[in-house]
Amino acid sequence: MDNSQDPQDSTTQSHSQLRRSLEQSRVFGDLGVELIDDLVKTMEVSVIPGGQQLFGQGDASDSLLVVISGRILASRKLDGKTQRLAEIGPGSSVGEVGLVLQQPRAADVVAIRDTSVASLTREQFEQVLKRHPVEFNRAITRTLYSFTTQAQSRPPTIGATAIAVVSLDRRIDTTELCLGIAKSLGKYGKTYHFTPQEGEAFHTGTGASAESNDHLNHLEQCFDYLLYEASSETTPWSHLAVRQADQLILVAGFDSGPTVVTSQNADLLSGPGFDMVRKSLVLLHPAKTKSPKVDLSWRKTFELDRIYPVRNANKEDVQRLVRFMTDRAIGLVLGGGGARGMAHIGVLKALHEKGVPIDMVCGNSMGALIGAQYASGTEVDKLLQTTTAFVRGGEHPALPLVSLLSGNRVRRDLHRMFGEIPIENLWQPFFAVSCNLSRANIKVHDQGPLWLAVLASNSPAGIVPPVVSDGDLLVDAALLDNVPVKAMREKLGFGTLIAVDVDVAEELTVDPALEKLTGWQVLRQRLFGKNEARLPGIIDVLNRSGHLGGLAHRESSKALADHYLQPPVSKFALMGYSKGQAIADTGYEYAIDEIQDWPESLFINSKKL
Repeated sequence: MDNSQDPQDSTTQSHSQLRRSLEQSRVFGDLGVELIDDLVKTMEVSVIPGGQQLFGQGDASDSLLVVISGRILASRKLDGKTQRLAEIGPGSSVGEVGLVLQQPRAADVVAIRDTSVASLTREQFEQVLKRHPVEFNRAITRTLYSFTTQAQSRPPTIGATAIAVVSLDRRIDTTELCLGIAKSLGKYGKTYHFTPQEGEAFHTGTGASAESNDHLNHLEQCFDYLLYEASSETTPWSHLAVRQADQLILVAGFDSGPTVVTSQNADLLSGPGFDMVRKSLVLLHPAKTKSPKVDLSWRKTFELDRIYPVRNANKEDVQRLVRFMTDRAIGLVLGGGGARGMAHIGVLKALHEKGVPIDMVCGNSMGALIGAQYASGTEVDKLLQTTTAFVRGGEHPALPLVSLLSGNRVRRDLHRMFGEIPIENLWQPFFAVSCNLSRANIKVHDQGPLWLAVLASNSPAGIVPPVVSDGDLLVDAALLDNVPVKAMREKLGFGTLIAVDVDVAEELTVDPALEKLTGWQVLRQRLFGKNEARLPGIIDVLNRSGHLGGLAHRESSKALADHYLQPPVSKFALMGYSKGQAIADTGYEYAIDEIQDWPESLFINSKKL
C-alpha cells in the first residue's frame, strides 16, 4: 500500500471519519447537524501508536477524546494491582466526566491498537458550549447522569478479537500453523487471515497510519477474529501486528533457547504494546515426536499465560490451542474416592464417545492417578486394566509411628508407571493437588516429576507417610478439597469446567447405647460379631476425617463448575476394587445420560461449529 496521500484528501477523510464516529457516539450521537459540523471543525485528529499512553491516573483533565478507529483501554491501579475497567472502541468517548467536573483523571488510558482519536480541549469545549448552550449542555448532562448511575455499557462496535502470531526463531516457518489456527478459528466465527505477503503490501511505513487504522477498523466490524501472521523478519508489518494484537502467540522451536531468540528480536520485543498484550508461547515439535520438551525458563523471559507444545500438522494440538485462545477450553476435574474413582474411567469413555474434547485435566487421589495416566497418553479403553493392576499391589503395614502402612509399594509402582516424565512435558495439560500439612493449604503440582505429584495426592494422612517436599509435608488433598474445582477454575479461566465427584458421605454412627468405642470392641466384632452392625475402625475414622474438608466444600465447588457430575456409586465399598468394571460401567451410563443435556457447542462435531 502506498501510504503517501494528498494532505487535503487526508483532512477530508479524517473529517468524514470523525463525523461518522460522532454520529455513533453515546454522548454526541443524537446531536443536531449544526453542532456535529461545529465539533468536526473544532476537534483535532491525531494517530496514536498501539502501546502509547494517552493519559494517566491522576493527570489533569484538560480534554476529552473520541475514538475514530482502533481501541483504547481504561485501567485503574488499586492496592498495587491493575484493574481493567473497559475497552473503548470507535464512536465512544473518554475523559468527558473529568473535563466537566474538573477532577483528575480517574484511570490510565492506553492505546491497545494503533488508534485515531479526536480531542476537544477545555477551551474548545467551553467555546462550543457558548455557541450551542442548550443542546450541548443536554448531551453532557446526560453523560454525567449515566456516569453517576453506572449505566454505561460496552459499545456495540467494540469489534473483532485480534491475534498476532510471531515467530521468535527464524528457522521456524509459521505458515502451516497459522493456516491451522485460521481454520479452527473459523469454527467459532468469521475469521480474516492477514498473511505476511498481504501485510507487507498493506503497511510499509513506520509508525501508525490513519489510513491503516481506518481499514483495520472496518475489518474489525466485519469479522469476529483477525489473525495477523507476522513476517519472519522484523518489519513495519510485524510491529503493526504486535501493536494491534489482543493476544500474542509467540512461536519457537522446541530446542530454541529464550536467550538466543530474544537477542534476535530485541527491537520487536521492546516495541510499544508488547508488555501490555496477553502472551502465550507455542513450542513447535516435529510431527512424530512422542514426548514434548518444554523449557520452563521461557516463563522467566516473558510473562506468559501458557506454554503450548504443538506437533507440526497435528490437528488436535492446534484445535486445543485455539480453544484456549478463545476461552473455550474444557477442563476436567476428577475427585478422590478410593475404588469409587473407577467411575472416572466410565465418564472419560462417555466424553470420548460423544466427542467432548478435554483440554486440561486435574485430579486428587484416585482422580489424580487416573487423570495422570490419561494425560500421559494411556488410551481410555486401557485405563481400567492399568488402574486395576496398580491397586491390586496392596501395601505393607508399618510401625505406627508415622502411619499405619509403609507406602513403599505405592511409591515404587508409581515410579514404574510414569518413570521420570515431568508434568510440563505432557501434550495434555495436567496437574494434581495435595494438601500441604505444614502450611495448611492446597499444593498445586503443575511441574516436576509426574509420579511424585500423584504420590503426594494419594497419601492419605495417617494411613501412609506424608510426602516430603522442600521441608513441607504433603498428603491427600481431601483434607481441604477433594474435588479441586477452585484450582482448575484458576488455571482454566473462562472455559467450560466439568467436575466428577465420587465422594460419598457414608453413615458413620454407632449404637446410642454404646458409651465408649475401643479397639477391643472393634476386634471382637470383626472376629465374632459378623451379624452385628459394623463398628468403625481406625481406617474408617481416618478416612472420614480426611474427607470432611472436601465434603464441606461441595456446594462452593458446584457453584464454580459448569457441569458437576455425581455418579451413583454409593452402593460400592470404598475399597471395593474388585468391582472396578461395574463401577466404571456405572460412571459411563450416568455420564451418557447427563451429556445429552449439555450445550451443543461443547461437542467437536457440533452443528453450531
